[in-house]
Amino acid sequence: MNQNKQKDENEEKELTEKQKKAIQLIDDFIEEIDERIRTKGRTKNIYPEIAKLDRFGREVVAKLSKLLKQNEVKNLERKIDNMGDTPTWVDSCIRYKEHLKILKDEIRKKPEDILTQPETEIEESSEQVVSKTPHSGNKVFIVHGHDNENLRSLERFLDKRLKLEPIVMKFKTGKGTPWLYNKFQQDASPASFAFVLMTPDDEVKVKATGEEYVQARPNVHFELGWFLNKLGEERICILLKEGTKIFSDIRGAYFHEFKDSVEEITEKIREVLEAAGMLK
Repeated sequence: MNQNKQKDENEEKELTEKQKKAIQLIDDFIEEIDERIRTKGRTKNIYPEIAKLDRFGREVVAKLSKLLKQNEVKNLERKIDNMGDTPTWVDSCIRYKEHLKILKDEIRKKPEDILTQPETEIEESSEQVVSKTPHSGNKVFIVHGHDNENLRSLERFLDKRLKLEPIVMKFKTGKGTPWLYNKFQQDASPASFAFVLMTPDDEVKVKATGEEYVQARPNVHFELGWFLNKLGEERICILLKEGTKIFSDIRGAYFHEFKDSVEEITEKIREVLEAAGMLK
């Protein structure tokens, strides 16, 4: 037993700094998976746990992208995409853990097959640099559904407290005016940031399985996709009302959850805007 322990310690000392860093990131991911699975057993609403794990995992993979060869990074990203918000989510998590453990072993034993060459490990791509370029202006678009009370609260906070210029299509186009794509583009284009207010407006029953849940209005999902393409996820924040289902293709976006009112998370909203450089 002592000989095996000594052997492990000797092998650990022989690892390069890059190997150690990659292994530590993978260990962090495995620990987060275990924590989310444990939390899932104590909550009725699984979707926030899925979202937290998805976001954490993508952050880890982004860091690993500077250490691992691209085919390994793509494999990790694809497996995150396939985890999904299905009844088999826990099984998917367990399978992902097994893959991470195998990857750790390969990093230890065959680093030349897994890790990048030294000259490529630190440099940022031009795409990453562009994504960090600050946007000018103080216009903030609010994507919303039928929760007028929270819409008004958010608009007042942005306008009166933070001195920003909120854009709300409902108020610009007039009550009862149909949603038009060209009008949406015209109103949305000047925005430097977007909040997506996702509230449980629509009841859904899945015909194939009988599953029932509540979700945001279809226009909210459409406009979220438009802003993801225009601004990138670092300049979008989803404000998710408790009980509202979100889907696997948007779980990587940044979000804050509230129970009844967005006033519960105004300080978090301020922090998000400060980080984006929207507040002077």
